[in-house]
Amino acid sequence: MDWLTFAVELTKALAWPVTTVIVTMLFRKPLADLIPFLKSLKYKDLEVEFSKGVEEVKQEALVAIPQPAEIPNSEDQTRSPLAQLAEVSPRSAVLEAWRTVESEAIACVTRNNLAPESDSLKGHSRIGHALLQAGVMNKDQFKVFHRLRELRNLAAHADDFTLGIEDAIDYLDSAMRLAVHLRAN
Repeated sequence: MDWLTFAVELTKALAWPVTTVIVTMLFRKPLADLIPFLKSLKYKDLEVEFSKGVEEVKQEALVAIPQPAEIPNSEDQTRSPLAQLAEVSPRSAVLEAWRTVESEAIACVTRNNLAPESDSLKGHSRIGHALLQAGVMNKDQFKVFHRLRELRNLAAHADDFTLGIEDAIDYLDSAMRLAVHLRAN
């Protein structure tokens, strides 16, 4: 092998790795800024979970929704089966927890005569807006309501959705906290 052939072969072998390193170095900061927004990243058998959304809504709920002095017994009965469900199917637990929040929101709308037909609000973001406008929820509580709905939609519609048990339990805690608040109003 002469030196010219050697140089060509070396260039062919190093072209893509060098290009990859350069592109990675150039876009390191923008890519790092996007990582927290990922729910899951899959590459072959490697799966990395990001639970930033659930953690954020948990923190927002702790601040925005005051903890009732005493959680009603029915709340304990509701949370216990949901926590058990989270151990078996975190996705199903999230969907059921959202159903509890949605049911309490509809009941609250009905109790306070906020809409002529509360059934027409089911599944729509309008129910949260109705509660916000009526003063049942403040802006921070509405934000928690909206984020819980977004996470529920992700769980319901994303094909590659995976959620750990701890994240599901955190979602349940935030959802039950909001449901108790809605039940009290």
